[in-house]
Amino acid sequence: MRISIDADVVLIANVGGGLLGNDELHAHSNHHWTPQPSASSFLHALEVPSRGGDTTWINAVLAYETLDEATRREIDDLQLITYNPFLRRFRPLASGRAPLYRTPEIEPLSPYVAHPLVRTHPDSGKRLLYLDTHTEVEVLGWPARRGAALVERLRAHLLQPRLAYTHRWSVGDLVWWDNQATIHSRSAFEAGERRVMKRVSLAGTRPF
Repeated sequence: MRISIDADVVLIANVGGGLLGNDELHAHSNHHWTPQPSASSFLHALEVPSRGGDTTWINAVLAYETLDEATRREIDDLQLITYNPFLRRFRPLASGRAPLYRTPEIEPLSPYVAHPLVRTHPDSGKRLLYLDTHTEVEVLGWPARRGAALVERLRAHLLQPRLAYTHRWSVGDLVWWDNQATIHSRSAFEAGERRVMKRVSLAGTRPF
């Protein structure tokens, strides 16, 4: 029997017209660059490679809570623009590089929206560090050099192993995660192997 993919179900696969191929995906929150990012996602494993393709989640609440008090005070009221990485693919820089921080000589990708660098979880009320590890960003109102240095420091903090959980997929696994409290990444796997997943993302609210 042929199973069709509903419009609200995204095929995350390196075959059959699926998204995202087999390369490493750095830690991010789904639809972070939109006005109302996804609240949570489900991922169902249909086929998995023999090695690689693992998903790692980083606890963004714990990341914020383990920052020193001075850093928390420094970032609590900052706004961050997270640029859509898919737009950068269509508007590559002359150098061919993918910037981690937008500097004045780089034309901003539009449309874009600013969200709090430290957001409040809408259900728990907990504060969390709302920052991807490799997506192009900009601290609103800060000089580029100062903003880039801050973001680099926060990203190094996020990548501590104590904040992470890595899941090795098995066929049939169904995992749900909170995009409002975590960021997630995927390890690379061999192009000759198949990784086929179905993902459903649930609508969220404007971060505050």
